[in-house]
This record gives sequence, structure tokens and C-alpha cells, in this order.
Amino acid sequence: PPAPGVPVGGAGGGGVGERLETLSGVPEMWWVLVAFPFPISTAQAYAEATRELTLPRVPTSIGALLGPAGLLASPRNDLEATALRRHPEIREAQRALERAGALATGMTGSGPTVFGRFPNDHAAQQAAVRIEVPAGARTIATSSPGSASAESKGNRAGA
Repeated sequence: PPAPGVPVGGAGGGGVGERLETLSGVPEMWWVLVAFPFPISTAQAYAEATRELTLPRVPTSIGALLGPAGLLASPRNDLEATALRRHPEIREAQRALERAGALATGMTGSGPTVFGRFPNDHAAQQAAVRIEVPAGARTIATSSPGSASAESKGNRAGA
């Protein structure tokens, strides 16, 4: 199954992940996930990110970043700075995805899994095999289905 926070089947999480919103017009998208061999405690991530979470920020959501071609901008994750302080290899993996042609990258939830969105299945499969990731990490090429409204319009990214 796809990682938490990655839009799946036309839905995205809201708030701190406690709300799901239906997203219409979402095309099928292709992803490479980089999974690390260590966990990050969500409770610890929130405890360490307390200051960052209180800073004024422009509200954003996955839905706001999606267009007819899918996710083309990297979403903000308020827990990412905390994860990067402890695990700089997360940023290394994101940079590897960018060098491999990812259209957008990010970190899921409190981490440590990172994702890169690719223009098509072939590009995702190639990137998953070719990118160099930090020791112990593994890559997974996957896809997320489009919403019914995108599929009925023939709106398929990378097609």
C-alpha cells in the first residue's frame, strides 16, 4: 500500500492527518518511495517540532497543490525539519529522487519514508532501480489510482 500522506484514489489528509478530503480530477500518478530501516516516533516528532508548529505559515494542502497533471510542487511537511535534524539521510534521499527526475518530493507524515512523484511508470521504475540511496534504505516504485472524475475525462498524467 502507498505511504501515508500520498494522495490515493482521489483523497488527501487534512489537519494533522485526522481529516480526509475527497479530491476530484486527480490523475493516476507514479511514485518512488524510499523506505528507511529505522522508525521515527510520531509523538517524539511532534514534541520536538513544537516551536515549528506554532510559527505563522500560509495554509496549504495536497489538494491545493494538485492540478490536472497531478502533484507538481513539493508539499510542506511541518515535521520534516525535526526529522532532518536527526536523520540527514532523509534529505540525501530526496535529492537523489530530484536528480532522477522527480517532479516533486516530500516526506510522509513524521517520516522517515520519502517520496518522489514521476511523470510515468517507466520513469518511476527506472529511478527506483538506478538511484543511490543511503545505506540500509530501499526503493519501491508504485502508483496511486486517479479519481473517477479524472479517469472519465481521460486525464491521465504521463499518457
